[in-house]
Amino acid sequence: VVYKIVYNSNGSGQPAIEQDQSSGNPSALLGKVFTRPGWTLVGWSTASAGSADYNLGYLPIAALSDIPNTVVNLYAVWEREKITVTLSDAQQAEGNPGTLYVTVGGTYEALPTLVKEGYRFDGWYTEEVGGVRKDRHTEVTATTNHTLYAHWTQQAAKTYSVTAQENGLGTITLNPAQ
Repeated sequence: VVYKIVYNSNGSGQPAIEQDQSSGNPSALLGKVFTRPGWTLVGWSTASAGSADYNLGYLPIAALSDIPNTVVNLYAVWEREKITVTLSDAQQAEGNPGTLYVTVGGTYEALPTLVKEGYRFDGWYTEEVGGVRKDRHTEVTATTNHTLYAHWTQQAAKTYSVTAQENGLGTITLNPAQ
């Protein structure tokens, strides 16, 4: 029995690929024939919105149809890629995990808020100086591993004025400087 398999890219924008198949001569399903930035091709489905019915390279495919001249449509099943985000902190504050693993299209939900005495944490940025601020609600649009940089503002040291008054009790008053 001879039939045709049509591999649909299902979101990558690439044209479908056709493969003639004979039930008497089984071969493997095609592997990673499509690409899609930020996504990984994980298998093939018989429904455009389905989960993977067949893994890449599944053997044998002779059983997909026993009806001559049938067209079997398979659709690419995609998963969002996970990428590595390195968290660079020149102040070396405690609590920085150093690395996050995020999903492309997800958010930076695990970004920590750092604390360091004498500094105000201003957030995570795409550049050491300047750049675009990223927070826990920012969508991950990068499709490759990248680095985010902690930005800090040094706080002025707290100063106090000391006034000594002789009032019979020997009291000293400390007032924060204005």
